[in-house]
Amino acid sequence: AQFALVDLGGLVIHSGRISPLISRQDLNHAATLVASFSGTYFYRHGSTHRDTQAGDVLLTRNEGGVYHCNYCSGICLTLDCAVLQRTVDDLLDDSCAQAIPALLELKQAESGTLFSFFAHVDRLLLQERWLPKALGLGSQLYRYLAVALLQQSGQIDRLHQRHQGRRRWSPGLDELVDHIRSNHQLPLTMGDLERLSHYSARHLTTLFR
Repeated sequence: AQFALVDLGGLVIHSGRISPLISRQDLNHAATLVASFSGTYFYRHGSTHRDTQAGDVLLTRNEGGVYHCNYCSGICLTLDCAVLQRTVDDLLDDSCAQAIPALLELKQAESGTLFSFFAHVDRLLLQERWLPKALGLGSQLYRYLAVALLQQSGQIDRLHQRHQGRRRWSPGLDELVDHIRSNHQLPLTMGDLERLSHYSARHLTTLFR
């Protein structure tokens, strides 16, 4: 095996070429992402079977599955499921968003965004090895995967609607801002603002950001 490690800032990419192997997942609160540049690999977990080709991306929760790889090259990394879930929740501004599934599969026609991201990382590495980490690209990768999960689960319209709504400034928020300015000498709390606006603290924070 030949590997190179790239730190994206809290997230480490393993990139390389390997000869045939069998890899068993640990049971933990992480997930494994595999993006294939060439060759084929197979994922098995109970009755779940996935065969992948070059250009495919597979994200699996670490629940004891097995990867069978032939001679292939690609990218592999370990993701924190809790961070990925928080990213999904933050995109929707909803802590009750659907939990991430056990498996996300992106075929070549759907994986272009992620491979473009990896190509971008590669270009940065040619400039300076420390740039991907300095730019904190790990969080950006989590957002790309969160969007892919929303597309797979049919919730992408919720994200679209949320950001459409962000472009409209409510007259009610104008009144709230006027109230804050008029009463800046008072110890206003988030609870006061919630009662005045009829918005939740989380939604107010998002709107003001």
